[in-house]
Amino acid sequence: MNKFFVLSHPVFVALFFLLALFAHNREQVLYRDLITPLLITGAFIIVAWVFFLLLFRKNMEKIALATSFLLLFFFAYGHAFDPGGQGSYWIRQRYFFPLWTLFFAGGISVLFFTRRDLRKFSIGITLVVLGMNAVSSVTLARYEIGENHPLVSPIDPSDVDWQKAVANKEALPDIYYILPDAYSSTWALREFYDYDNSAFEDFLKEREFYVVPKSRSNYSGTAFTLPSLLNLEYLDTLSVNGVMSRANTNPRRLIAENRVGPFLQALGYTYIHLGAIWEGDFRVPQADENINKGLMSEFLLNLFKKTVIYPFAYHYNFLDDRYVTWERMRYQFDEVAKIPRRKEPTFTFFHLGAPHGPQVFYADGSFIESIEPSLRGDLDDENVKNPALQKKYYPGQLTYVTKRLQELVKIILENSDTPPIIIIQSDHGSSLFSRADPNYRRNRLKNFSAYYLPYGGDALLWEDITPVNTFRVIFNHYFGMNFEMLPDLSFALASQDEVLHPDWAFMNVTEEVADDYKK
Repeated sequence: MNKFFVLSHPVFVALFFLLALFAHNREQVLYRDLITPLLITGAFIIVAWVFFLLLFRKNMEKIALATSFLLLFFFAYGHAFDPGGQGSYWIRQRYFFPLWTLFFAGGISVLFFTRRDLRKFSIGITLVVLGMNAVSSVTLARYEIGENHPLVSPIDPSDVDWQKAVANKEALPDIYYILPDAYSSTWALREFYDYDNSAFEDFLKEREFYVVPKSRSNYSGTAFTLPSLLNLEYLDTLSVNGVMSRANTNPRRLIAENRVGPFLQALGYTYIHLGAIWEGDFRVPQADENINKGLMSEFLLNLFKKTVIYPFAYHYNFLDDRYVTWERMRYQFDEVAKIPRRKEPTFTFFHLGAPHGPQVFYADGSFIESIEPSLRGDLDDENVKNPALQKKYYPGQLTYVTKRLQELVKIILENSDTPPIIIIQSDHGSSLFSRADPNYRRNRLKNFSAYYLPYGGDALLWEDITPVNTFRVIFNHYFGMNFEMLPDLSFALASQDEVLHPDWAFMNVTEEVADDYKK
């Protein structure tokens, strides 16, 4: 059998960990997201190969097996420590790491001292790992074959009617779309948190913002709200034959190839994107600039979390996702504050990953170093298991975010030569309730929404406008477009599992969510 095949299993071992995670999350990732982890893993294999070349004196079978064993030791640690992936550890870290290290050292020692022919063993390892990769490849192939995405037609910039437009094409207004993730409406904060956010509303109204009094979101999740918002359509319109499913509605692609950014770029805007850590918009390829802190997207971070060095990096705040989140959001606020000084017209899309979890900010902006054990649950807060965590930490994080938003609004208004367009609009409400709770939709689908539209733009708004109509209003008023307004609907998934349900069956819950505003 070909010698290269016999020695190739380290490549397939490394590929397995990347491919399995990628295939499991295919609808939220793009193939370009594999580039960085492939380069890092390739460099890791080369370094390991050189080290073992010195140790095993050019015995290629031993070098290859030791490299594969090291990759297994490095990448499989988290899977062995937390088999279910839900924080249900079967042994404490302080005991498991020595056992894992002893296991690795024992394997290398056996390789070092053995005199046996390892060729057949190497072939067996290669075939097993190839089979494991084949399973992931089949999953990907089934997705790609079943995927049938319509191309979203771009907005033709030649349709701009400058005679009807309010904006002067010689002095285009900067546009700031600020999305504080999971920022609940004032009604929901008062009802479910006993939190009074009227001071923030008053602050905005004093500066001539229109604060939407009966604000609702179109969808209950970020992965659905952002594609709809940035393409000015409901998702059934963006899906084949109006059928929603994981196979024919790729949120990541709809965000990456959205209609809003290129249209504004064609008019002369610089498109600046500040994404959250979520893989869906960590970076948007079509943007002129992506401003994010840290090298790790959510995909790469989830891969890293399973490695043997993650517990130590986490302990010392090195590549700790919670600490990086804390740093990133402060950094992004500071960067957006610099944009008004730029001379060219800018479109800034700022997806702030808060007050959504992880909960990392106290009300004064200091870092929450640890969550008390009795409240620990899913700190990513998409499937909250302990509402007490939300009750305790969400209001503080929201308070800090609100303070920074107020500072940012002041800076933008004071430093803009031309009155800017500013939208502060969350994708949905907080994650206080599980999806099975009767209050889930009442809270989750009530977002916060406020518009600063100079030159009479606020006159075009109404009391329950939803995100799907945001850019329709802006494009009509400022660029003389002729978009019809869509009905303001709110949808929730019929399944309790937003991530794994294959059909993404939505229920129209508009009346249920809007009914609270009638009381």
